[in-house]
Amino acid sequence: MHQDTLYDSLLAAAQRRSITERELMHMLDDEIARLADGARVHDYLRVIAIRRVRDRIASPAHAADDTPRKRRPGAR
Repeated sequence: MHQDTLYDSLLAAAQRRSITERELMHMLDDEIARLADGARVHDYLRVIAIRRVRDRIASPAHAADDTPRKRRPGAR
């Protein structure tokens, strides 16, 4: 399936940036939620979200802003 190929590409890009699959899924879920808000057609939201997250991960200008931060021990 095309979406699986896109997701595999996204996962590979995330792994190069030391982003875990769990963090990646959170980023992807957030992007899908943003796209779905007010959308009339939902057929391709996952494809669009995957591409947007992949572009964000690949962008050196946004790498520091988008990389999930590690929690300090004991932080809430």
